[in-house]
Amino acid sequence: SVKGMVPVRAVLHGFWVSISGFITGGFAPMSDSITYYHSTVVEIILMVLMIMGAINFALHLEAWKGRVEPFFKDFETRTMIIWVLAMLVVLTASLSSSGQFTDLPALLRRGLFMVVSAFTTTGFQNITGNQLATVFSSGALLTLGIIMAVGGGGGSTAGGIKFSRIGLILKSVVATVKQTLAPDSARTVVTYNHLGRQNLNEGAVKEAMTVFMLFVVTYLAGALVGIAYGYPAPEAFFQSIAMTSNGGLSVLVGPGMPVGLELFYMLQMWAGRLEFVTLLALIVQIVVSFVPRGLRKAVAARAAAADDGSRGLDEGDAL
Repeated sequence: SVKGMVPVRAVLHGFWVSISGFITGGFAPMSDSITYYHSTVVEIILMVLMIMGAINFALHLEAWKGRVEPFFKDFETRTMIIWVLAMLVVLTASLSSSGQFTDLPALLRRGLFMVVSAFTTTGFQNITGNQLATVFSSGALLTLGIIMAVGGGGGSTAGGIKFSRIGLILKSVVATVKQTLAPDSARTVVTYNHLGRQNLNEGAVKEAMTVFMLFVVTYLAGALVGIAYGYPAPEAFFQSIAMTSNGGLSVLVGPGMPVGLELFYMLQMWAGRLEFVTLLALIVQIVVSFVPRGLRKAVAARAAAADDGSRGLDEGDAL
């Protein structure tokens, strides 16, 4: 419950924001979001709940079964810790250099809460939307945007690219460097901990890179649309990332926003929530459904014949 409120109202508010924090939904009962409560205790509790919601639920199960060591050895958990700490340092440095925050404890408190809200893609704010757009420097705003772009863990309620994909891409870079340095006769194997010891799989890396690029392209597309409507580039990039990652933080969204931009943001939120692969499969299925059945059979038969022909050539070469 929240100090200073009528008990029943406090319990309802606490119940609401607790659920919204854990499922990283970000909906708050008051328009001022978490700023309304002016409570450090509320913010700390919500940060814990948001982080729990942004962690892979399979890792929650490992911890629940008493296997704490695999939880902290998991490459997704380690990626999250390193990423969040690094981004918190960058954000704090950017806010300090702007000179807008003279109170260090307040700066750290607000900065940490906003970083947690951003990387979990919850969208809770302990500052007003106007402060986010005016008090935060462009560097701090873009830092929050980058944090939202990555998002939380795979298999969680968070949005964004996900730590698991970022971790796989980084492991792929390590594998490429190892292969370059190793002798031609050597076989390089890169492993990682994720719900057990795993070998780096080319298919998993390909999927991670595909989704990563689709997210980045959508982020850029939304930013260009915002810029075309006359908004400054930092705010346009920030808002585009917030929409696609379902981050919830806002500097442009409001009652008076252009209808065209609103519709594009709706498409971004939908695409980002489906994570593109499902969406692309749906689009292909819809397009194919309009193709006449006879033409589809002819194309399938031609593809099968071409496949058989290439297989025959390969067998001939082998002979």
